[in-house]
Amino acid sequence: MILTESLASGATLLLEPVDRTDTLCIGFWFLHGSRDEDAGERGFSHFLEHMLFKGTARRTALEIAQEIDRVGGIINAFTEKETTCIYVIIPCEHLRLAFDVLTDMMAGSLLDEGEIEKEKAVIVNEIRSVDDSPEEKGHDRYLREMWGEHPLSRKITGEVAEVQGISRAALSRFYRERLVPSNAIIAEPSAPMTS
Repeated sequence: MILTESLASGATLLLEPVDRTDTLCIGFWFLHGSRDEDAGERGFSHFLEHMLFKGTARRTALEIAQEIDRVGGIINAFTEKETTCIYVIIPCEHLRLAFDVLTDMMAGSLLDEGEIEKEKAVIVNEIRSVDDSPEEKGHDRYLREMWGEHPLSRKITGEVAEVQGISRAALSRFYRERLVPSNAIIAEPSAPMTS
């Protein structure tokens, strides 16, 4: 049974009780992906997903990883055509830590200019590696043939020139507009909360 609750922040909380497990997965799902990007925003959802791991006002990039890792958890994210998700899998007793780290990333990312420039190179390499894969190129062609100019035909990563043109100001505006509670579903298996 899945329990649903609307939070005061505007986010939707989905809980699925799971008996006999010592771990939980909590994910912040944002109801936008690459198909929802405007012309000057291609690749922003994927780029922002990467930048959320680069530090906040409260935590460095290393601290984000270490806080989850030191208790045996993992933190990761992905961007799709219609959603962006940041999630943690962690022992149940560390639910509060998982929630704190995720909300810090969602609300307090620094989007540091230097880190943005470094990440551009990482994502450009990612795009080029996909371009070197016959399977991936075939899939991209399939999407273009099937969807034509529809937003679902676009690459989630954006194109190289689009990524290289990302500015901090534009990314920051995108971040403030898209990663908001009213656009979020928080999903987790329910478990007893402990400090």
